[in-house]
Amino acid sequence: IRQAFIVDNSDYKISKFLQKIFNDIGLYTIQLFHNDRPDWEKCPPEPIGSGVLLEYKGKCHIISAAHVVQPYATGQKRNPYSDEDDYEDPKESKLSLENIGFYSDGFYYPLRHVVFTNIDNPIEYNVDLAVIPLDNETACELRGAKKHFVKNSCISINHSMTSESRYFVYGFPAEWSDLKSDKIISRPLEMNTKGFFVEEGINLRYDPRYNIFIEYNPSKLVCTQSDGKLNLSSPKGISGCGLWYYNKSCQLVLVGIMTENKLESDSLPVMMATRIEEVIYIMNKYNDI
Repeated sequence: IRQAFIVDNSDYKISKFLQKIFNDIGLYTIQLFHNDRPDWEKCPPEPIGSGVLLEYKGKCHIISAAHVVQPYATGQKRNPYSDEDDYEDPKESKLSLENIGFYSDGFYYPLRHVVFTNIDNPIEYNVDLAVIPLDNETACELRGAKKHFVKNSCISINHSMTSESRYFVYGFPAEWSDLKSDKIISRPLEMNTKGFFVEEGINLRYDPRYNIFIEYNPSKLVCTQSDGKLNLSSPKGISGCGLWYYNKSCQLVLVGIMTENKLESDSLPVMMATRIEEVIYIMNKYNDI
């Protein structure tokens, strides 16, 4: 089920050009799920975030936000009020990467290894990224399912933010996922917006060396299929999706990874992304991933 949403679209009609951009971005985007219940194989999964498929130096990865996968990668307790003795299997007392993964062509793929920036320390400079390596077999399965991996030529380093409406976001809000016993139906948030420049005197937690802001005003979101307004004040689940930019050379490039909705914390109609060069930095630093 597809349902497109766009910002500042006065006639409520999405053009074929914009829909093609969203369709293209969708090929590089994946939804992440978790199931941390002891009998998780018998229970439906729950969506936790989004990710971008990226190939770098011949290796394939899912790029997401660190906060999406951190509890699982660090083995945090499943229940803070329970101990290992409360479980038949002590391993079930802690969250595991085997509890999270993604679905492709009806098959579930668990995530087994994550490299990211803040395993032991709080997120520094608002760099909130997870790098998830994929084995060759899984990458081939994804390509067989018509998914694509972002190449170096589609990455924009040192992007200069603009106030033009050239930015695109495509992610999966958790509340828009219909989870059934034999099928998962997810509707993406598809948004076209512009850069947001922070005015002097605004106390906003960010660092321009690492972050990009885009405008996000839920009151301006419209549903292009029903010609109606949509109010989505907290689109949880799109964390980890890409921030894309359509440049003056008519090329769609990846400039960042979406990490935070600033509406609730700072009362501003903006979203924040971590710059894509930080992803490259992490992958170069951990060259064995």
